[in-house]
Amino acid sequence: MKIGRLANAIYSPPWVAELLHYFLSGAQSVKAEGIKLELIYMVLPFIFNEAIRNRLIISRSNSNINTTFFNNVSLDLKNALAEQNDQYLRFKNTTQNGLIYLSNFTQLKFDKYISISNPLLYKNISNSKKDYIKAAYQLGIILAKEDYLTIFLKFRITNL
Repeated sequence: MKIGRLANAIYSPPWVAELLHYFLSGAQSVKAEGIKLELIYMVLPFIFNEAIRNRLIISRSNSNINTTFFNNVSLDLKNALAEQNDQYLRFKNTTQNGLIYLSNFTQLKFDKYISISNPLLYKNISNSKKDYIKAAYQLGIILAKEDYLTIFLKFRITNL
């Protein structure tokens, strides 16, 4: 199988759209207006990294960036976070394709923030995708609690 086909299977627009939908749902559970558009490009690099995803899965709704990503973290997580600047650009087109696909199924509002018309709850999922979906939802909650510029500074994201 060619690498391009494999990437399309792993990062298919329907799957990416579902993850983005849950991310936005998590963000809107904290802020009704949604989240800054620039932050949506952090979803896939975080969710598809096993160390980061595992940390998000064990986070709680009262978790924040510091408790999740910077307090008592493993070397694997520190290394994964150090790579996020490059990953941000790598997943940009995949994220945009997922947003386009998502816009076919739900109304997206693009203003100062991005939001969706029908937020979902991850707890309704009971299949093999649940870990990814919970991680996306929790990431939305955690990022919605912080100012977006602070997030980029903490994660050292400069490739905007």
